[in-house]
Amino acid sequence: YLQPTAVPLERLTAARVLSSQELTSTQQLALLPRLKTAGPLELPTLLAAFESVDDRQVQLQLIEVLAMHPGLTSLSANQLQKLWSDAPENVREAAAPLLERVATNASQHAGRLQTLLQNLQVGDASRGATLFQGSQAACATCHRVAGQGGQIGPNLSTIGQSRTTRDLLEAILYPSASLARGFESFNVVTNTGQVHTGLIVRETNAAIVVRTADQTEVTIPRVAIDDLQPHTVSIMPAGFAETLTASQLSDLIAYLQSLK
Repeated sequence: YLQPTAVPLERLTAARVLSSQELTSTQQLALLPRLKTAGPLELPTLLAAFESVDDRQVQLQLIEVLAMHPGLTSLSANQLQKLWSDAPENVREAAAPLLERVATNASQHAGRLQTLLQNLQVGDASRGATLFQGSQAACATCHRVAGQGGQIGPNLSTIGQSRTTRDLLEAILYPSASLARGFESFNVVTNTGQVHTGLIVRETNAAIVVRTADQTEVTIPRVAIDDLQPHTVSIMPAGFAETLTASQLSDLIAYLQSLK
């Protein structure tokens, strides 16, 4: 289910299942080849399967995989730091360039966005629609258009009426830069240590219902909640600039602009 050709929700669900397990170092080594081909949708979730790693060989190989991964920019510095917070000094030194690359990418946000904006081509909206619905970009996993798609992110049926090309490009590349009102995600930590991240879609005096990125709705009794905090990082992954070609990005923008 982690194959790049698998249905996006299946990839994400498989990543969630694996990240919830306490894998042995042998299992983590076996998972590394799948990490190489993970897309930005499932990469942040799948990476949690390596947070408990204490084997130096696994730690160093994980660094090598991430250093070559096109979706590295979909990860935050905090996510990477969790992987090696308790690692030996030589492992932390090997990981330092990755943290620096992520920090540098964040600081160069505005300039990079402007460069990509200037290099956008005239896109093809029909190809963009195919990309939107397909497994590579997987936009329809979370967004609805004309009644079709997920309900994790905003409905995009008329997005072309209210957003400029720059707005659309920034939302695709840097989704955490401007979280859509009503679609802010939350981190819910239970008193048993479980962490759920997603949208609060319903709540009563007794419980809240969180919808996660794979469309699962989790009901959490209020008495079981240890901590509830807004999540400053968008549930939509970053890093699509590295997984889409310039032509594909132009096609996707053209399609979004056509939705009016």
